Amino acid sequence: PSGNEISSNKVHIYDPDSNQFLADGAAIPLAIDDHVQAVWRDSLIYVITGWSNTSNRVNVQIYNPALDTWAAGTQVPNNNIYKSFGASGLIKGDTIYYYGGASMAGAFNVQNQLRMGIIDPADPTQITWSNPLNFAGEPGYRCAATFGSNDAMYWIGGSKITYNYNGIAYNGSGGVPPADRSLFAPAGNINGWFTQGLILPMDLRGIAEIDNSFGVKRIIAGGMEAGQTVSRKTLLLEEQFTPGFDEISYQSIFVYPNPVKAILYLDLPILSTDNTIISIYNSEGRVVQNKVINNSSLNVSELNSGIYFIRINSDDKYFRAGFIK
Repeated sequence: PSGNEISSNKVHIYDPDSNQFLADGAAIPLAIDDHVQAVWRDSLIYVITGWSNTSNRVNVQIYNPALDTWAAGTQVPNNNIYKSFGASGLIKGDTIYYYGGASMAGAFNVQNQLRMGIIDPADPTQITWSNPLNFAGEPGYRCAATFGSNDAMYWIGGSKITYNYNGIAYNGSGGVPPADRSLFAPAGNINGWFTQGLILPMDLRGIAEIDNSFGVKRIIAGGMEAGQTVSRKTLLLEEQFTPGFDEISYQSIFVYPNPVKAILYLDLPILSTDNTIISIYNSEGRVVQNKVINNSSLNVSELNSGIYFIRINSDDKYFRAGFIK
């Protein structure tokens, strides 16, 4: 922020069925920009922290599209870790996750924290905020947040240095490069984060889901590329469970503990056969083990550390899961 921008309180409503914008919704109580925005249970939109004209704010503002009304949620903690602009987040179940952004400290220092808050389903305005996780060496600013298969969480693109609208760093270092990476937690395990090098833009404010069947597909439009070049590209991002799998109908199952050291337990349904065939794939799609088991556990103690995927064939039914060793 330069101090000259004016935050907006507008709520624009687009109807994809008619391909037109409708009348604006009820104004946001506190004008806000560069905020976290996420959907809870396909019903409420949570607008979390963000910049309002002169500073970062603690406000959580909750919009009900069905009633066109706003409610105030439990504020984020009033400190430079939780208050942020340029952060991004999502809601998994009843838990809010938001990561990165810029604080009010220093020259709008970049943040590397993952903050979490649990929504009370009986009163969705009540949120219990917990201690954040720190990702050393992996800050993020204006990333795109989305889900992958098997409850994986992704923060895609963005930068590691904060900047204003022109891509010039607040800290005086000049033009900011994209981070060219995605940060992800397979199977939604917030203690098992990994980075993946990808050429992706920064200055992302959203990401669109177009498919979530066998492979997860997402669309990113625009953003800012290297050299402060505003992009007119539309990127298709596709996450497939593993490149070694046939494209057949799979059911996801829960496995635990995850990460695992030795014995991995499989939450399989009751099957009519005693023998179940399991194939374990590494992250490159190569089969590293084939086993026949007759119970719901798997010894993986001999595997090297890394990300693995399981394909299970039993009674002509197919199941899949991912785990970290």
